[in-house]
Amino acid sequence: MNQEFFTELRDVWGANVVRLATYSAEEGGYATETGDRTALNDLVVRGVQYAQAADLYAVVDWHTLSDANPATNQWAAEEFFRSVSGALGDADNVIYEICNEPNGGTSWADIKAYAEAVIPIIRANDPDAIIVVGTPTWSQDLAAAAADPLPDANVMYALHFYAATHEDDLRHALSTAVAGGLPVFVTEFGICEASGAGEIDYASANLWVRLMNELDVSYICWNLSNKDETAALFKPGCAKTSGFTLDDLTDEGLWLVETLKSPGFSREEVALARAEVKDNSAGAQMLVSADDTLQWTFQVADRWEEGGRTFFRYEMAGSNYSAGVKSWSVVVPFNGEVTLEDAWNCKASASGTRLTVANDAHNGTVAAGGFVRDVGFIVSGPSDLAVVEY
Repeated sequence: MNQEFFTELRDVWGANVVRLATYSAEEGGYATETGDRTALNDLVVRGVQYAQAADLYAVVDWHTLSDANPATNQWAAEEFFRSVSGALGDADNVIYEICNEPNGGTSWADIKAYAEAVIPIIRANDPDAIIVVGTPTWSQDLAAAAADPLPDANVMYALHFYAATHEDDLRHALSTAVAGGLPVFVTEFGICEASGAGEIDYASANLWVRLMNELDVSYICWNLSNKDETAALFKPGCAKTSGFTLDDLTDEGLWLVETLKSPGFSREEVALARAEVKDNSAGAQMLVSADDTLQWTFQVADRWEEGGRTFFRYEMAGSNYSAGVKSWSVVVPFNGEVTLEDAWNCKASASGTRLTVANDAHNGTVAAGGFVRDVGFIVSGPSDLAVVEY
């Protein structure tokens, strides 16, 4: 958490909100014997100030989790929110989330009683702040809150989902709640399983984003860390605190910057980074490009390592399934910067991660049903260089 990165989140990633998760009961958490409450308070206040300077909203999140019922550590929550709201009462970018994921047997009645004790503490210092209240079953039971909402017009209700676990049923619950007038904020979501690990479900994740956009529901992706788990946005080996590149991002991180249409990342480079890598082992054959006229296949005729770089010799062939043509060209995307070493029976050029191969003077004309053969090239690049499809 630093000013450089928060500014980067806004300018490069295109985000407009960051969530500051202050654990209550986990090791080092606010309500534990090892928790440094003064330092945690100061850290949260500083985070909100960093966010304000970066033109970001900041969600101050009391991260109830292993303590299940927020009433368990209500004394600590009251102390925490009294302190931070006192320091941040004039901040116009702060949103208070007073209980992350009530779980176990915690009922909406339990949560509502807790909220009715904590909210007045915040209101004393920040009368018009938006306050988000968690819902039962790890912030998934919106129906209970909708049936008995809090008597405060400036309160929202949290929904959390993980796309590989929570699908149509929970999406329907969100739609129903919003249609009924309940103000919902998805303060946490991931695109993997609810454990934060396991497989990613891109199809479900995209359905969620489409629905939230249609319903005008705000959402925050979990999580900005390099933890060795699927839900982390940065790779485990990444030690940076700002200045992140696509190489630093996990699959979820790449999905997020593509979903946000992040202005600081090239759409083409993001697409290449997310692209499926083709089999580039020696002897492999692949379909590289197909349009209404010509279909191109490549064969990896040879592959070798030399001087810390990987070399490939490709042989390519084209088949004309439509009307005759008098010229042709094909653009071949790679997953890294590629260098052209040699080419025959074609004109080839490399630029960044793209190789363009076009006809030579003698083989541009291809009749309907005809073929292009005996064309090839040699390229080199990093050790994981591979043709990709996107």
